[in-house]
Amino acid sequence: MISGGIRQKISIILYAALWAVSFVIAAGLNSLNSASLLFLLCSGGSAIYLMRHNEKTAKRAYKVILWLITIYFSFAFWGRSIFMQTERIAISVPNMIYFAIFVVVFYPLTPGIIEVYERLIRLKQKSVITEKAKKHNAGFICGLTVFAIDLCLTLSYYPCTMTNDSRGHWLQALSPLPLNDYSPLAFNLLLKGLFSITGYTTPYIYVLFQTVVLSLVVGDIASFLHRRGVKLKALVAGALVFAFLPSTYMLLLYLSKNPLSGILCLGMVTSLLELIVDPEYYLKKWAWYLKTIVLIVALYLVRENNVVIFLPLSGFVIWFFLKNRKLGSKMLILVLGVIGSILFVNGVVYPSIDYIHVEKSHETIRPLLAPVGSAIKQNLPLPDDIYETAEKVLPEEEWIKRYDPFNSDKIAWEDPMPEYSEVSLKEGFSVYFKMSGLYPDVVIKDRLDGMDCVWNINVEIEDKNKCPTVVYDDVSFKDAKLPDGIIRDVFERIKTLSSQLLEISKNEEVLDTFIWRNGIFVYLLMVTSVFLVRKRKAKLLWAVLPSVFILLTYVLVIAWQMYFYLWFFPLSVTLLMIVAIVECGKDINADGLAI
Repeated sequence: MISGGIRQKISIILYAALWAVSFVIAAGLNSLNSASLLFLLCSGGSAIYLMRHNEKTAKRAYKVILWLITIYFSFAFWGRSIFMQTERIAISVPNMIYFAIFVVVFYPLTPGIIEVYERLIRLKQKSVITEKAKKHNAGFICGLTVFAIDLCLTLSYYPCTMTNDSRGHWLQALSPLPLNDYSPLAFNLLLKGLFSITGYTTPYIYVLFQTVVLSLVVGDIASFLHRRGVKLKALVAGALVFAFLPSTYMLLLYLSKNPLSGILCLGMVTSLLELIVDPEYYLKKWAWYLKTIVLIVALYLVRENNVVIFLPLSGFVIWFFLKNRKLGSKMLILVLGVIGSILFVNGVVYPSIDYIHVEKSHETIRPLLAPVGSAIKQNLPLPDDIYETAEKVLPEEEWIKRYDPFNSDKIAWEDPMPEYSEVSLKEGFSVYFKMSGLYPDVVIKDRLDGMDCVWNINVEIEDKNKCPTVVYDDVSFKDAKLPDGIIRDVFERIKTLSSQLLEISKNEEVLDTFIWRNGIFVYLLMVTSVFLVRKRKAKLLWAVLPSVFILLTYVLVIAWQMYFYLWFFPLSVTLLMIVAIVECGKDINADGLAI
């Protein structure tokens, strides 16, 4: 019989050998960068730690879940390098062996992160906060910190950044263009209201509004966490880091509904977490009801796909009522407030406004026909009915010329314009299901490419769209720069420094992974979910479910690899991770034992 000590040494040697092989494979795939090395080192360190500390025997179901999460992480990190460098998914024996090696090597990473969580909650338990310290207005201090820093950073880029979509919003708000509902009417009305109330037409008014809203949300988060025992110093440090993140100040600068949607989503997640962890306290506060109703209604109105939040919210209300029958009746105030506000906007406000209705059926048909474009470009044989459907939209040569797996806007918004209205929803689904039967790998790869920004951790495609560019074409705008003088010189210096920070964040792979990528946060949500289930705190997951449902809509239809679409998700997951540590730490007594 081999003793336990020898078995551990053999396991470590075998793992080290596999680690070395994975290093060589990664280098051969041209994917070995600082982010790759970081995760390999973390996984290797986790493996050695876990093997030496004799982790308790876990249930089989738990191990299966860890393997499934590891398979996702491995694919999100190296799946594109291994399987997706050609027109079709390259499934071969060598590729499967490469992938299997990465899965085995990365397996310890997930239990290693869970162990980090365990240590953090013990540190949290040892951190004592006095009642006197709790009297500090953490919300005001942290909110003001974010506002002051991001005010200076955004002013240095005055007035804002724009794309053609932004320009359309702006012109509708200023009336050169008539109002339309292609993008949410509520957003155009918000811009119009801001310009009318302030008397200024500079788009920086919207940037300032966005900064104020973000500061209020950050202040609310800080107040909530401070009340749960997080020290003021830690909260201020977190606010400073968040304010200086390039993804924060660059997205605040963007005149669009997308960053605002992310801020509102973060606020809604905070409200749900408040209700979950301390319902009796927050359901006594009218300010909480008002804030939560405004956040939910505004989030629904500001983007069309946000309507999906009502599915998990409905489930949450039912769960809350069953778990808190004495407080359940108070939830009716929230439910009726949300429903009443939406009915008022849709039934009274919108009908009283003159605007042009724009047909958007192509938004549904476009992803259904996208795999056909891939097949035509590859000259794959297709049935006549699929060809005929594709020809209704665009000629064959246009499909070949314009199909781009990472940007379907090239098909939708170039002349000649595609005739998506010629294809019914029934025809679209029929084509999609037939393509799935004929060429399943083409359909899968098309969607994986189309939503690359959703899942990919180690992105290898060139991404030029993290930060929008400035577009002021055909617009009379005399206020595009700050006045000459000392103030402008100061902000120019600030802009130089913030631009350098922006470049570093994009060019350094580790920073790029955590600041500008979404895939790592999908993985961290999976790990956090397992941790919360084990700690019997799964109820906290209700708060992040609306964010997950919004993300699923992008999984189905996203057309362009731009980070600002997904900003809401990393914010939501990061907040959940912090609250998970704080709340689980409250259930540990002074001896480090679970209560």
